[in-house]
Amino acid sequence: MTIKRLDSASIILFLLPILTIFTVNIVGQLMFSDILVLILTPILLFNKSFNKKQPYLKPIMLFLLLWFFSAIVSDIVNETSLINFLRGISSILFFAMHIFVIFVLVNMKRDRLTTLILGVSISFILLLVFGGEVYSLDDGKNTPWKMGVGFGVTIIFVMLLSRWIKNKRLLAKILLFSSPIHLFLNARSLFLTVVLSSIITAFHLKIYSKGKKLFILLSTLFFILIVAPMAINYYGNLTQEGFFGKQAQEKYIMQTGGGKINILLAGRSETLISLTAISDSIIFGHGSWATSKEYFIMYLSMLEKMGKHINWNSELDKDKYLIPAHSMLLAAWVWYGITGSLFWFYILYLSLKVLSIGIAGRKPIQVRDMLIVVALIWDIFFSPFGQARRCIEAVYIIVVCMILMEEKKENNKKLYKKNLEGNL
Repeated sequence: MTIKRLDSASIILFLLPILTIFTVNIVGQLMFSDILVLILTPILLFNKSFNKKQPYLKPIMLFLLLWFFSAIVSDIVNETSLINFLRGISSILFFAMHIFVIFVLVNMKRDRLTTLILGVSISFILLLVFGGEVYSLDDGKNTPWKMGVGFGVTIIFVMLLSRWIKNKRLLAKILLFSSPIHLFLNARSLFLTVVLSSIITAFHLKIYSKGKKLFILLSTLFFILIVAPMAINYYGNLTQEGFFGKQAQEKYIMQTGGGKINILLAGRSETLISLTAISDSIIFGHGSWATSKEYFIMYLSMLEKMGKHINWNSELDKDKYLIPAHSMLLAAWVWYGITGSLFWFYILYLSLKVLSIGIAGRKPIQVRDMLIVVALIWDIFFSPFGQARRCIEAVYIIVVCMILMEEKKENNKKLYKKNLEGNL
């Protein structure tokens, strides 16, 4: 996990996520990283010295192309305004360019990937220093640890420890032991990410049989479904009693209507409205930056029933009523229909394959990489596709693809050795 040498590609990869912090208005708001990939894409595309045949890049680009055309069709059907149409397709295009540039520059080299991940981690911390938009909101001001700082610090902490602790399992157990700190810092999703990642690496099972591997995976899923509700209930009781601090207590009571509503539902209440919007237009979606006063009122009514105070006069005095969607997967489906969401279903499929390798593969996955894989799965279901995610998610995706590529190489090596021994 060390950085052997800094070549020009490594320097660009290190700076790329950091440049997401800075923006400029050029026919809309662009990140500096957008401008950089816009310059680099044609250079890398037409320069034969760069390897464009990267593992998994072709299917990823095909699904992105499908997403792009779905956006065009959906916006035509829904008669989306020109501004929203351009905002929608430009987001997909810049995301595609980030993925292409990162894949080609990393070129499946571990030291370059490490440099890139370090850049991402530092960008999360610098965003707080430079006062990113997310920290202008009350939630960002009060809980910066959960808005990205905590994840950045955790990744750097793991990378530093890995220089002295080479045993993957031991490193994961240290991380697991320290995980409760995230609850005291009011970062529940980060706590879950760290716990799940640490457990997968620390208690990895070396299984070769596909039948046994499937049994283990199904048993793990069953265990999670049984234990999770009990853990959530126990966490709720501790939080209501103030064990994790007054701020966490107040937020929990506010979100759950005094403990009457499940925290998973309360924390991502937009999901129910997203699913309603999807069911109303499964094929074509509602178009880029879809708005609907009907869905917005439905969402506010639901929040009110959950015990939250709603200032109706203030909330309804708006020019736009975006359909609530706090998920990259669901937002793509709400906006562009089923074909628009297929990209994220494909990335989810790849991520779950890595998860299965982590639980019962040939060897444990580095806990740093496991953290990123679990974070990606969480983002697909529970995070909006914000501006900076065009770069951040591209980084997470290449981590997934590199693990799969390395596993495939290892399997091919084992198969070749087995065949060689059989011929002797």
